[in-house]
Amino acid sequence: MSRGTDTLIRPEALPQVNLLPPEVLARRRFVKLRAWLALGLLVTISVCAAGWVLAEVQQDRATADLAVVEARAADLAAQQQRFAEVPEVLTQIRAIEAARLQVTETEVLWQPYLRAIAATAPDNVTIESLTAAVNSTVGSEAPSDPTVVSPTGTITFTARSASLPDSATWIEQLAAVPGLSSPWFGTASITESQGDVYYMVSAMVEFDSMALADRFTDDGEE
Repeated sequence: MSRGTDTLIRPEALPQVNLLPPEVLARRRFVKLRAWLALGLLVTISVCAAGWVLAEVQQDRATADLAVVEARAADLAAQQQRFAEVPEVLTQIRAIEAARLQVTETEVLWQPYLRAIAATAPDNVTIESLTAAVNSTVGSEAPSDPTVVSPTGTITFTARSASLPDSATWIEQLAAVPGLSSPWFGTASITESQGDVYYMVSAMVEFDSMALADRFTDDGEE
């Protein structure tokens, strides 16, 4: 056989003729189309079913969350009812604290100053009486000049001395006490009692805000 006759010819390379009637071809195409439509419908139903299940799950979860929130709200309402008197009590406490501050803003710790006055007294001099007065303007207004220390009050005392005391030296020692200022001595009278002759000296000294206790202010609150 020749080389040309030995070459195989593929069937699809040969001319072909479709002898099936058009009705058969149309039926086959319809069957394929129906199969694809059935598959699409099945996919659509599956997607819708999955969406419905997901929506049910989300609704159940939302219902459970709502129940938790409602229970929490009811619990908070019960607690609010139980502590309804707290704001009123707090208001009363603040009013009491304000009244306490107003009453004690002129409170003075006298003991250290009484000891200081007695310590500055010359020998053989005893403090017989002592009174103190706080200025009514303390704590009402701030001073116009912050460099000027306004007196908070005055201490007036009388002292008994066997001899006339050295008032100049005593004044210097009183002025050196922190918180005390402007001391001055008034009268010095000779007094006799049961044959004992002595001097009664009156004096006064001012004190500033260092003497205030400030126990219930922001800086000194207990």
